[in-house]
Amino acid sequence: MINIQRLLQYVVLKPEQIIRNHEERISGSIEFRDVEMRYSKKLSPALKDLSFSIKEGEKIAVVGRTGSGKSSLFQLIQGFRPPF
Repeated sequence: MINIQRLLQYVVLKPEQIIRNHEERISGSIEFRDVEMRYSKKLSPALKDLSFSIKEGEKIAVVGRTGSGKSSLFQLIQGFRPPF
């Protein structure tokens, strides 16, 4: 029953604005230097000594085994989690 209620909430949501013009998109490069991220101060780092740069317009792929930090990296890039 709860799943149906949640589904109905999504049905009535207004669509997000669609970016049609390339110039409206956020652009720039990304650079990480010796970044460390932890989910808690008590836990060991999920990411440690992470350094890389991505130039504007460059396309990259992030691959790795389960638990290697791919999702943690995306959380940092998107600003959902702060580096330590």
